[in-house]
Amino acid sequence: MYDAATVLLREYWRATGWNDQSSYLNLSKASDVLLDFTTPRGVIFSSATLTPASSFTASTRILTVPLSGFIAYSHASTNSIFDLGCIQDPLRCMTRAAPFLEPNMHFSQHKHQPKATREMLLYGSMHAPSSCVEALCVFRLSEHWQIMATALSNAPRFPVVPLGRWLGIIPPNRSGSESASTKGPIGPPGVTNLLLTLQHQSSRTMTEYTYSLDDALWGARILRHICSVADAATLSAGGELFFSIAEKSGGSTYIALLTFH
Repeated sequence: MYDAATVLLREYWRATGWNDQSSYLNLSKASDVLLDFTTPRGVIFSSATLTPASSFTASTRILTVPLSGFIAYSHASTNSIFDLGCIQDPLRCMTRAAPFLEPNMHFSQHKHQPKATREMLLYGSMHAPSSCVEALCVFRLSEHWQIMATALSNAPRFPVVPLGRWLGIIPPNRSGSESASTKGPIGPPGVTNLLLTLQHQSSRTMTEYTYSLDDALWGARILRHICSVADAATLSAGGELFFSIAEKSGGSTYIALLTFH
């Protein structure tokens, strides 16, 4: 099953007329869903509360195996009908390949209106017992441009005070004695990452520019639909280029694909 953030993001793109199926990242989505899906475990209990204006929602989900859960908050502002209750729709939460095999059937023809209300989607969630915090922000800049920011933060595995003493930031106890938790090696602190994505979309081309704060990774992706072969296939070509300043490494991939539909 898809998580709440994925369901909300796809509903937002559908409502605002942004065709995410033309992204280079979605070239192999259909085969991944059909061949590399995750087997669900346990029982999932979920609930959601919507405001009368249907622009804000709070949701919770509990998984029995392993026992875990999260509480989330989301807000959407669009110039067309947007259903925040989609996170409670079992059909939309179900992992399906149909949206990627027949993308045109799931793409709205909504046009961006520059003088109307600014379109955006905000989402945040806190997980337990992992103490993980996730955040998502999508902001429509114009008819062909949008920017997306995703953030992930994991709490440290060890208490802050012992970790600070091990790093030398916090001075040791005046008594000179150390507890057992500070004598052994201490693992890494929590992980925080911010990913920024700037996207440009035209009738045949999707270009994306990314930056990851965790490893100073810069990247660029492009996918262009070259032509249609008869009425049953589309010839597309694309590539990806990335470079990490922190790791001092980079790479690139290129592909030409004939998609049948």
